[in-house]
Amino acid sequence: MLVRGSRFYTLTDASRPPALVISYATVDCAGLTKSLQAIGAAYRQLAGMP
Repeated sequence: MLVRGSRFYTLTDASRPPALVISYATVDCAGLTKSLQAIGAAYRQLAGMP
């Protein structure tokens, strides 16, 4: 799975809010679930949530 910030995909408009672009074309459901859980855990850790 590939995760990039959305600014990678824009050339001119830097005023857009933060976002993630997630490519999952070659990942099966189990891999996608595991990857999204890891992203959620990282977000919770950065936000100071349990």
